[in-house]
Amino acid sequence: MDIVVANDVALRYLKQTFSVRNKLPIDGRMFHARCCAHILNLCVQDGLVSTKEIIDKIRDGVKYVATSDSRRIKFAEISMSLGLKCKKLILDVSIRWNSIFSMLSCAIEFKNAFIIYSTSDLGFKEYVPTAEDWERVEYLFSRETPRGINDFESFIRETDGIVEPTKSELEEYLSEKILPPCSKFDVLSWWKGNSTKFPVLSKMASDILSIPISNVASESTFSAGIRIIEPHRSCLKPETVKVLLCGADWVHEFGDGDETKQIGSNM
Repeated sequence: MDIVVANDVALRYLKQTFSVRNKLPIDGRMFHARCCAHILNLCVQDGLVSTKEIIDKIRDGVKYVATSDSRRIKFAEISMSLGLKCKKLILDVSIRWNSIFSMLSCAIEFKNAFIIYSTSDLGFKEYVPTAEDWERVEYLFSRETPRGINDFESFIRETDGIVEPTKSELEEYLSEKILPPCSKFDVLSWWKGNSTKFPVLSKMASDILSIPISNVASESTFSAGIRIIEPHRSCLKPETVKVLLCGADWVHEFGDGDETKQIGSNM
């Protein structure tokens, strides 16, 4: 669940109801798990505060180009003349760090196009970051492999994946051969296969690792309003907002993809 007071109240009532029916394991102590995706988003957003003015400038520049067909065409022509593979800017959702990342990574590819386009459209000049601003944006992308991964792989090579064995169950687990990083590794299946060897640890792992740590899909549903009611579009009537939200969901559920895209563009 997300970090909201209303969620805490709702979870407290749910916990009371389930506890009466004896439906919660370990007396409900692990019933309420915070949304790690939202916590990560808050951490990244806090780190972006120092570059907020630059990000806002780039975002406004993308909106300036995107709101006019003639501007989009002119900008695309400049991009083609520069030999850029990507011919379209990306507008972000300001509350999503991964969306901001996509917008900035795309905008960096167009930084020369920004400068050239501003010479033909004087109204765009205020949205063009300086050379120093672009350097600060580029600094946000750590393109090298994190040092921790290299240290971990070095440790595996130096120890040949083996640590001196000991007698306790925990220390015996730590003495197991260390597996290299793998995106297809299923940690719950591993603990299930080793439950005989590590009976206590396997129960602890299954209790902890089986807890959902994110509610991205449901959170995105409740956060959809910010994509409609934004600083540049804040005068919509409640009835209009309701129609836009419900209409898009209904068409997405019962219609085809083209109709959904059309409503999305109208939103």
